[in-house]
Amino acid sequence: MRRLRTSFTLLLAAALLLPASAQAGPSEDFLAVYKAYQAAGVVNGCKFSAKKLASAKKGVPPDVDTYAPDFPDALDAALRQRASGDCEKAAAKKAPQDGAGPPAAGGSAPGAAAPPTGPLGAPGGAAAPGAPGAPGAPGAPGAPGLSTAAVVLAGRTVELDASKSMIRKNAKIQLRGVVEAFANPAGCEAGQTVQLQRRGVSGSRFTTFRTTKTSSKGSFSTPKFKVSATTLYRARVLQTASCEGASSTREKVSVKKRR
Repeated sequence: MRRLRTSFTLLLAAALLLPASAQAGPSEDFLAVYKAYQAAGVVNGCKFSAKKLASAKKGVPPDVDTYAPDFPDALDAALRQRASGDCEKAAAKKAPQDGAGPPAAGGSAPGAAAPPTGPLGAPGGAAAPGAPGAPGAPGAPGAPGLSTAAVVLAGRTVELDASKSMIRKNAKIQLRGVVEAFANPAGCEAGQTVQLQRRGVSGSRFTTFRTTKTSSKGSFSTPKFKVSATTLYRARVLQTASCEGASSTREKVSVKKRR
């Protein structure tokens, strides 16, 4: 079994080397939205324009399902949020507060000058200036700024093998595999929840039929189970706070036709 090398990893690495002024296409918009998804686990549609979200969808690499299988659904949810008008309603409610002037950086405004008390001087003279006002109280300190440090997740791969690739109807097979992490193996390989999924050869969506846990070395397996029709299988792990999500390649188990 070999470790996957995908265009998604190369795209992410290349984007980190680009200057901000060069990031204006679908691939760059995808990476901007994906970074927000990595930090929060969801895509907040109100933080991006509808145009940027649509551009990001065009820039989604074909192998994103291997590393972030839930990202496409999160991006679609953000597009629906934008289209529903909820973002505009939230902005309208906030508008009256935004109309207020900015708070003073320091104390209150200096006191007004006292009215002139001296008599007018000779023609061309001016009244004597009033006494200066008392200084205002110091303003409250501002809230601390948010950290902009990016969260770097450990990349992972998942490999899956079936004990048999060609069987008779209702024969039993076993699925085995391993989760490997590029960094932090203790936190991203051991004790991970693995979803075992399947679909028919004519289907388009995988569904989870079993979950299992990885061993201390990242390996996992299923008990033997019957297969009644040709089926495609895959295994996947979801993204966590420190590890990327990943999916295995498809493993096909064919059922022989009766002669």
